[in-house]
Amino acid sequence: KYNESEILFKQILSKDSTHFPSWGNLGEIYLKTGRYEEAEKFLEKSMSIYQNWVYSWSNFGALYLKTNKYQKAEEYLKHALTIDSLFTDAMVYLAHVFIKTNRQEEALKYFQNAIRVNPVATFAYLGLAAQLTTLGKTKEALDMIEQAIQKTGVTFELLQKDNDLAQLRNQMEWNVLMQEYFSDKVKK
Repeated sequence: KYNESEILFKQILSKDSTHFPSWGNLGEIYLKTGRYEEAEKFLEKSMSIYQNWVYSWSNFGALYLKTNKYQKAEEYLKHALTIDSLFTDAMVYLAHVFIKTNRQEEALKYFQNAIRVNPVATFAYLGLAAQLTTLGKTKEALDMIEQAIQKTGVTFELLQKDNDLAQLRNQMEWNVLMQEYFSDKVKK
């Protein structure tokens, strides 16, 4: 999936090197595939052409989150939200910055805002569920998982591989919920 997109964006750039979305999208691909130095170069190129593209700011924030530069991540993500106050990716990334910097209430607020703004933002539900679990609010966390299943169509596979949900998966109620929605994939 990423290889095809990478080829496409590079083809676009071979015809128009000022196409900032292609630079930014390459940055996002490299970010998601763990090639952080290259991601940074592509995001910088995108921003050198057009400074107000929310995706570049948000992806830079995500890059800094991934590389444990939380203060820079927060700055970039907050700036992204000044460009587009309803941009849910930036809200979710910012919530994760707040978790990493031990600001739990702020994290909850940003996850909740992301869901309010975008009721099908899968990762906002999953992040909120993980955060609620950490705070000992298992029932509310399971409610978030159920809402994610009902509203976003989150897959069984994603729920099983999300490391942040590991603690929640150990709960008996988790198994009941998975059986209810994914009976074809859960052993009794």
